[in-house]
Amino acid sequence: FRWTAGGGLQNLGSLFGRDTYAGAISGDGSIVVGVSSRPGGTQAYRWTAASGIVSLGGLTPARYSAAYGISADGSHVVGLAENANGDVRAVRWHSGSIQILDALTGGGTYAAAYNISADASTIIGSSNDAIGNDVAVSWNSSGSVTSLGIPPGFDSTRAYATSANGSVIVGGSSSLNGSVRHFRWTAAEGMHIIDALGTDRFTDVYSVSGDGNIVTGASSGGLTGRSRAFLWSAALGTVDLNTYLPTLGLNLTGWTLQDAYISTDGTAMAGSGLFNGERRAWLINGIPTPGASPVCLADVVRDNVVDGNDFITFINSFGVGNVAVDAVADVAGGGTSGLAPDGIIDGSDFIAFINAFSAGC
Repeated sequence: FRWTAGGGLQNLGSLFGRDTYAGAISGDGSIVVGVSSRPGGTQAYRWTAASGIVSLGGLTPARYSAAYGISADGSHVVGLAENANGDVRAVRWHSGSIQILDALTGGGTYAAAYNISADASTIIGSSNDAIGNDVAVSWNSSGSVTSLGIPPGFDSTRAYATSANGSVIVGGSSSLNGSVRHFRWTAAEGMHIIDALGTDRFTDVYSVSGDGNIVTGASSGGLTGRSRAFLWSAALGTVDLNTYLPTLGLNLTGWTLQDAYISTDGTAMAGSGLFNGERRAWLINGIPTPGASPVCLADVVRDNVVDGNDFITFINSFGVGNVAVDAVADVAGGGTSGLAPDGIIDGSDFIAFINAFSAGC
């Protein structure tokens, strides 16, 4: 499915009347790519509102293919496809054709492309090396491959997400003791292993912000026996979103956030979790930069000063009482505080504002 605030959930359909998975979405949300199941295999697809779901094809009609990543403008799609010999190859669909991306020298023919940077300059994924291990790799715009390596104590790596210009890459590493840790890579610093939460043994990294400074995913395998959404930044390290977000003023009553993806601009996150025991998808807008001071609820004018202008602005918006007309007064659930508005202007907003205004933030 595709979700929008105005239209809710939209069924994207299926190529073969079976399971369909959405792998990636273009920058403006108009193009979705993924994989549709069929008898004996899968097929990569591209969806738009105008054309519906359309097969991207593969290296041979009878073999499987899958699309996992898309450039911001939707012109480049990457994934994998099986050839007539049964070899899995990393591929890119562009301008109506399919291109095979190089595997590592000596690594046979196996390779998979999992994502592409927003500007289409960098494709990332994995390839077998000479001894058969999975190694995280990147491809440049011409399709030439570069190994990102395997850190000491680990036996394999895969790259899953990249910053907008391809300079920061995140992915997974399997350690020799059976645990899984994920990494953040730059050409200057190499691989930095991202710690799991507490006693957890596993991390799954799903996304990185466009500037490469924020990484999000899931941490699991600990004493709690459950997955927890996390955020990593140089300023904060690895933090549990279930405890970090409330420090910014977000009310998570009833929620357990289990995994997280971050938007390119770093101001929104989405994922899945449990709400009062039921599995739900969630979205949070207007997230402050990690490490920054929490936003003051009373500073509704957003000039970093709490004064009469904020009071008058709030009272005028509160008098309207309709978030569709003026949402400034929707502060208790977030609103202009930058934290997931609840869409209602009521007494809880008035009390929250007056308390914050009295405190002076």
